[in-house]
Amino acid sequence: MSNAPLAPNLDLCLVGTLNQDYDYITGADTMEGAIDVVVDEATPEERRDLRKEISDFLQLSEEEIKEEFAMRWKDISPDYAKIFLTYFLESIDRHSDL
Repeated sequence: MSNAPLAPNLDLCLVGTLNQDYDYITGADTMEGAIDVVVDEATPEERRDLRKEISDFLQLSEEEIKEEFAMRWKDISPDYAKIFLTYFLESIDRHSDL
């Protein structure tokens, strides 16, 4: 059984926006830019929820994070998963309303 937390907000971002069509959906040239768009357009409450979910995920080992990404979110390489989550969290932290 997985130790990974439920992450409905992160799931919605990854499946709905930060997928293989992120550039078309967000207008960003890079995944990092797309993450910034998602964070910028999120409400303060959504950012708080995402911050909690991402922080919980980052408590897992790197191997567990890779396994969860491989199972849940196939558009993000498991090898990039921890870097992805860390950047997402940093983007949220750049917003002063948390």
